[in-house]
Amino acid sequence: MTAFWTQFAISFAAIGLMIALAAWAKIARPQPALTPDQARKLISLDFSGLDLDLVWMADDGHGAIARRGDQALLLFAVGDSYATRCVAWRTLSQVEAKAGQVRLNLNEFDAPKAQFAVSGAWPPSVLQGAA
Repeated sequence: MTAFWTQFAISFAAIGLMIALAAWAKIARPQPALTPDQARKLISLDFSGLDLDLVWMADDGHGAIARRGDQALLLFAVGDSYATRCVAWRTLSQVEAKAGQVRLNLNEFDAPKAQFAVSGAWPPSVLQGAA
């Protein structure tokens, strides 16, 4: 009977350790701020073949927007990684900045919103004339 309780205690401890490891593994690690060159490279990976003349960086370095004609190419933080999306420039330019943040609802399961830190006027004047 003692062997049963010993085996039970060891199994219980092992399962607890596996649960703790799984919980720890899901903790998002903060990404360092992007440089304009890194942002340009990440956007170019998903939108290959496009010439990116201008890349606007979010104030916190965790997002970027490139404009190509009437399209806005977005790069934004999702968890501990980055996602890229293409939206109409008109849609992005109509979003209001609130409390230093621009939030664009994308209605997607894997990347529900794009968020950019801004200071000053939105949309930035450098992106307005990039069309």
